Amino acid sequence: GGASGPQRFWPLVLCGTLNFNGRKGPMEGTHSAEYCVVTDLLRDRLGEVRDLLYDVVGSHPVTYADTRLAASGELPVERVLTNSSVYDSPSLKRQCLDYMFFFPQRQDQDGHRAGGSRGSEPEAVVPATCQVERFLVDRTKDVGAPVTQLSDHYGVEATLADRDVFSRRSGTAGQRGGGRGDA
Repeated sequence: GGASGPQRFWPLVLCGTLNFNGRKGPMEGTHSAEYCVVTDLLRDRLGEVRDLLYDVVGSHPVTYADTRLAASGELPVERVLTNSSVYDSPSLKRQCLDYMFFFPQRQDQDGHRAGGSRGSEPEAVVPATCQVERFLVDRTKDVGAPVTQLSDHYGVEATLADRDVFSRRSGTAGQRGGGRGDA
């Protein structure tokens, strides 16, 4: 028997606001039940999946309806773009709704990766960094700006590395390249 439907062999990145909360609670960044259902579905359909932000941070960071603690209690970080009623509900504030999922290059039944390389060789594209980008407004430069950040969600920023470029630069890829500027 074989799998039905199209097969994916190349690496894949799925990112953006996916509108399910990965956090178990406002103050608990472990996997929610909803997150587990979604990642199980992705794994079943697309193969191995890595949550790049979770891998780096070690928990699901807040990307929507963030708060901070002050002497007067918990206060919204952003008050213009986010509906104020969100902060009244523990299930709506301090959510992780934004993700960067990475699906590594898949192998065929003979252990070959797309392009014919053996599965034991390093992957061509690998995640290098991932972090939350808050897109804060600098009020010293934008005096009178009505907002403190550019969106009601924080962004997720990642860098992917092309291992083939590194091997060419170090000269380990035969005659395909050599020194600096070879990318």
